[in-house]
Amino acid sequence: MVWLAERRTNLSTTKVAIKIPLDDDVDLSEVRQEADLWSKASGHANILPIIEANVYDDQVVIVSEYAPDGSLAEWMKKQTNIRAESAADMILGILSGMEYLHARNIIHRDLKPDNVLLQGETPRLADFGISRIFKSTSQSSIVAGTPAYMAPEAFDGKRSVQTDIWAVGILFYQLLSRRLPFPQSDMTSLVGAILTHKPASLPSTVPQPLQAVVMRALEKSSERRYQSAFEMRSDLKKALNITSSSSSFDSEITHVRPRPHQSENKDRSTSPLVYIVIASLVLLLLGFIGAAWFKSREDAIRKDTQAMLDQERHEREATERNRKLAEQKTKAVVPQAAKENANREVIERSGENVQQNSGWFVIGFGDHNQPRAIKESTHQKTRGLENQVLYSSDWSNLSLGWYIVVYGSYETQSQANSKKESLNALGVKAYIKHSGIRVQ
Repeated sequence: MVWLAERRTNLSTTKVAIKIPLDDDVDLSEVRQEADLWSKASGHANILPIIEANVYDDQVVIVSEYAPDGSLAEWMKKQTNIRAESAADMILGILSGMEYLHARNIIHRDLKPDNVLLQGETPRLADFGISRIFKSTSQSSIVAGTPAYMAPEAFDGKRSVQTDIWAVGILFYQLLSRRLPFPQSDMTSLVGAILTHKPASLPSTVPQPLQAVVMRALEKSSERRYQSAFEMRSDLKKALNITSSSSSFDSEITHVRPRPHQSENKDRSTSPLVYIVIASLVLLLLGFIGAAWFKSREDAIRKDTQAMLDQERHEREATERNRKLAEQKTKAVVPQAAKENANREVIERSGENVQQNSGWFVIGFGDHNQPRAIKESTHQKTRGLENQVLYSSDWSNLSLGWYIVVYGSYETQSQANSKKESLNALGVKAYIKHSGIRVQ
């Protein structure tokens, strides 16, 4: 799950993206490895930098810069017509970032539109495998990546510069045609097509030089593909020069900043060494200033993140204290006879009625957080264990404010104990409680 957060000071407000895994089962060693990899990859205009990766109160938190204009996938959905020059422009920026990664021996492994974020018109590569370590039971952990963008050899677990080049080729094809070169919907057909079929032909409106670049990037043999991002980027710029009479594609296009035009009336008597020395000093000064600013911003964001998590913990503790106080007051004021009369009412929950009679609950989970209780209930249902999520009232024998996962209610304690033992044998930590409520 990704959250948008703000760092506020007296002078400015800075937006950042905070990624928090939904699943508690996270491999912290892989988090450290991938976060370190992302940190080493930062420092390029086409790479989204990570700001912090840490653990607060047993919760993994990854903070990165915020890209306000969404992902390339969202951008593609909004476009009614993508010009070939615009598609090539976007790919040149992606290749520039990819070249920077490869120069540092970093393979992206999961390039796709969702992992290309936009800042203005600047494409910025993100993720670098972070999504792999937020484990999900819906995807295989044997092969990392998104199948529609994986090269043939990637299905054997092989990863290299050429597998990233293949993914760039898929992106370029998709931008030029608004479809995937291998559109099969089921996994078996998709893998078979990637391994044996040629990509579907691009529209005839796409210039031939651009088609040639795409098809070379999608060669089945990794040896016949481009051998580097630099080679593909150079070839693409040549293709643009052929297909366009404009000189706007003669220089490297990464959506960063146009090169200033040199003055034709430049003083030729000035030694070039002077300009080199001046430029070096300016860059050195800017480097010191940038490093100091980045360090101060990183510290401030870390403090803000910790403060946010501390506030959430304090609120949970206050809620728990209030719940206990209310429960004590209820027990002191409401006589047992009134409580039993109240227990004969009907609780209405999500359109389902629970008839209240004397009985024993078999409970497998309890939490003040309704989504977590529903998540546990859904998980156990997938195992074939039928259950209900109930909310405990202030007049029941259960504590106030709890959402509980109930596996049934029984007339006698021995029946409930038998059900509890069968659940325990299946790995469900269950217990029984007499509540005066029976689930129908």
